[in-house]
Amino acid sequence: TEIKQSEESLKETSDYLENLINRANAPIVVWNYGLIVSRFNHAFEKLTGYTSEEIIGKKLTTLFPHDRLDEIMQIIDEASSGKNLDSVEIPVIDKDGKQHIILLNSANIYSATEHHYVATIAQGQDISGRKRADLIHRIQYNIARAVINSESFNELVGVVKQELQYVIDTSYFSIDLYEKKTDTLSGELWADEKAESTGWPAAKSLSGLVVKSGKSMLLNHDEIIELDERLQLELKGTIASKWLGVPLKTSHETIGTVVVQSFTNSDAYDEVTIEIFEVIASQLSIYIDKMRHEQEILQAKDQAEAGDRLKTAFMNNISHEIRTPLNGILGFGQMMVAEGITAEEKKEWLSILHSSSDRLVNTINDFMDISLIASGNLEINSRRFGLDEVLMSVRKAFSNSCMNKGLDYRYTVPEEVGKVYLESDRELIEKVLNHLMMNALKFTHKGFIEIGACMLDGFVEVYVRDSGIGIAKNTLDAVFKAFRQLDPGNTRLYEGSGLGLAIAEGVVKKLGGAITVESEIGVGSVFRVTLPFSQADPVFKPSTAIECHTKIVPSPMKHTILIAEDEPTNFMLINLILRRLDYILIHALNGQEAVDEVLRNDDIDLVLMDLKMPVMTGFEAPEL
Repeated sequence: TEIKQSEESLKETSDYLENLINRANAPIVVWNYGLIVSRFNHAFEKLTGYTSEEIIGKKLTTLFPHDRLDEIMQIIDEASSGKNLDSVEIPVIDKDGKQHIILLNSANIYSATEHHYVATIAQGQDISGRKRADLIHRIQYNIARAVINSESFNELVGVVKQELQYVIDTSYFSIDLYEKKTDTLSGELWADEKAESTGWPAAKSLSGLVVKSGKSMLLNHDEIIELDERLQLELKGTIASKWLGVPLKTSHETIGTVVVQSFTNSDAYDEVTIEIFEVIASQLSIYIDKMRHEQEILQAKDQAEAGDRLKTAFMNNISHEIRTPLNGILGFGQMMVAEGITAEEKKEWLSILHSSSDRLVNTINDFMDISLIASGNLEINSRRFGLDEVLMSVRKAFSNSCMNKGLDYRYTVPEEVGKVYLESDRELIEKVLNHLMMNALKFTHKGFIEIGACMLDGFVEVYVRDSGIGIAKNTLDAVFKAFRQLDPGNTRLYEGSGLGLAIAEGVVKKLGGAITVESEIGVGSVFRVTLPFSQADPVFKPSTAIECHTKIVPSPMKHTILIAEDEPTNFMLINLILRRLDYILIHALNGQEAVDEVLRNDDIDLVLMDLKMPVMTGFEAPEL
């Protein structure tokens, strides 16, 4: 009876211990000397997904990752040989292959009589969440430090990818930047051999959906296909098993996406991954925004420096191009009144005065034109006109100049061009052709200059070809830059402001056209201007140029003219011309005097008024 009671007592104790192990909140496992599992409680079942029936009787190594088995078995062997484990971290693989970090404590069990090793009982604590949180904090810290210290965007992205691989699969990882003006995305860094990194329309891509919504998207394979069918996307490469896109945001806009995708694991990413990526995307956005601001500052600096160089070039050119003709005007103007000059000398000097005056006026006009173009204030006055009007005008303007230099002046305009109308600014087009002709005339010393035109699809092309000195291939890109000449130094073989071609290009672009140049040293150059046109009625014929001659014709009766002009020189010239025509002249020094004079004098027939005057301008006076 005592033996039976003792056996029952032992059974009760065994059942109690078994029940205690099974109901414990902590995972508990027991294994023997041969590493065969003999106990596997409910908490361990819940952690791994295995049932006790699946594990009991199996080797303990079933629970460990194979790639770290040697390292783990050194620890387990120490425990089986008598050493208790004290808070040792052991990786355990669950039934789905997911790894958990267990903080393990163990004790060995010995027989009561012979005191030899029987088994090891180990209790664990799943610290995977804590380890993951610590790892994420470390990753975020390293990435934040890289945001500050990285010298380039690619270096930063390399750090991000390297750090993220410790918690997720980043084999297929990219950062796609969004260009708002073109509504396109470009892959700044692709680690995906299954997709290409060229630009693509944002509206037809998954990344574009993330940009438009400004929200993260986590999609599986079927969801991607459903979106593709519904939105008619243009997907790149192989469709992923899992796709995650997180927006890159600044304070006021979405500038791109961070994308990671897995082609093998449909459970590769989850809500925790989204949280990690959103934090990292925020840090990347700060860096990208900072980088863009730095680029803007550098561009502003370059523009400022370019402005300084332009200002210097402007001052150098304006100093030379204004001072030179002024010297001719002042010098020969004084010589004109000197005693003892012959009629032939007077005629020659008068010609020099005229040419110097023309050069001065052209220089001032050039500087005014380039200023209007640079400031964006060039006005377009469009009207409908025939192209032949302009071509014939330009042809006539340069006929004598070509003849004086002994050049063959060619005019190659097919008959059909007479049927072409342009809806544009006639004066500006003529200005462009004049600059091209002056450029050809300046650099052509023998041979020919040709002005011609032909029709293209929707455009008309006007060209100026010459047999001049030509332009080197490596300087062709610079010919349309302000103040650029083939002789930029102090030798100044060719006069001029150096603005003609820059003005021509600026005007043509403003008119919606294009200008190009082809050239070869020693052979010559051809400048082509293309402008949009509309087809006219076939009966349109080239207009006949009307010559205009300035002729002084005395007035049949005396008229009174009020001249409002504050500059004495200007008034003196006007007075000299109009007195010869027998007009009665009244002089007002400003707009207010002009208004007062008109109010008290009913005999005034005409008012000639300067616009810029003291007291009251020529704009304000007529309004009173």
